Amino acid sequence: MSDEAIIAEENQKRCVSPMTDKELQRASIRASFQIQNEVGKNSRKWGAEVESKAEKFAGRSKVSKIS
Repeated sequence: MSDEAIIAEENQKRCVSPMTDKELQRASIRASFQIQNEVGKNSRKWGAEVESKAEKFAGRSKVSKIS
């Protein structure tokens, strides 16, 4: 290989992400857990809001249960 080819190859190696496969995998798992946590917080918050609205409605409602 010529000197230029060797230099080009070295430069290409430097441009590649320094993360190893294992680091990349850990980062991916960490990101997915963060997303799940956010989704969980939002769904619990939404669920609590719906529940409180349902309780308020049930308190005001004059509909009797049909047995």
